[in-house]
Amino acid sequence: MPEFTLFGEVIRPIIADINVGLLFVLSVGATSMYGPLLAGMSSNNKYSLLGAARAVSQLISFEVVSGLSILAPIMIVGSLSLININNYQQDSVFDWLVFSQPVAFLLFLIASFAETNRTPFDLLEHEAKIVSGYITEYSGLKWGMFFIGEYATMLTISFVISIVFFGGFNDMGFIPGGIAILLKVAFFCIFICLGEGCIPVY
Repeated sequence: MPEFTLFGEVIRPIIADINVGLLFVLSVGATSMYGPLLAGMSSNNKYSLLGAARAVSQLISFEVVSGLSILAPIMIVGSLSLININNYQQDSVFDWLVFSQPVAFLLFLIASFAETNRTPFDLLEHEAKIVSGYITEYSGLKWGMFFIGEYATMLTISFVISIVFFGGFNDMGFIPGGIAILLKVAFFCIFICLGEGCIPVY
């Protein structure tokens, strides 16, 4: 969002405009598979090792889906910069890329469910089983760190979806851009959390 003045101080929310910002975010997000892999390999348990292999295979598979689905908006905008993608959608709500690329949005959203370990893609650490995959031998703070990472990924993906497909931090009617982006991110975070309980799994 553009700079603004608060109590006489100029606030610059954008620290740096990386011209490959979207690629950077996806690349850093792809490193999340090292957590389950190393957790399973360092456990003295063959079931944890098998769970780690299962987790990594799922994460790699859906990284391919998310990477390919995001190509369509990139080709329309012609840039990997998140600022340029945001500015492309600034004229009106109907310029949002979700209207021109609905299939890409749906594929990216499904891949996001898989990468954040939501139902029905919760094979990484399946709560319904006695042996909970790569996380079997972890408890306390070490156990909690996996879930902090999972929810941090959910927040990041919600930001990416909001910026790439839903107009980013542009003003939305009478709602200022800063509030608009927070509302969009909050909506997708809640949607991903509630989506887990809304999908019946038998």
